[in-house]
Amino acid sequence: MSKIIITNIQKTEFEPYQVLNCSADFSVIEKNPDKFQIFTNTDNGLVTIELNKEDLKQLLNKIQETLR
Repeated sequence: MSKIIITNIQKTEFEPYQVLNCSADFSVIEKNPDKFQIFTNTDNGLVTIELNKEDLKQLLNKIQETLR
């Protein structure tokens, strides 16, 4: 199981910093050349995160640093 921590949300049904348990499978869709969606199923339903290309790059770099 993975965890997603919501830190900036607009939906009122999630608390800030709420931990959501999700499946290990994440899907990434390129919506256009500068916008990507990452989504996964959680114990509270589907969670979708939209990132621009630079934010996605930063996320991937943080993941690589963590795995070293």
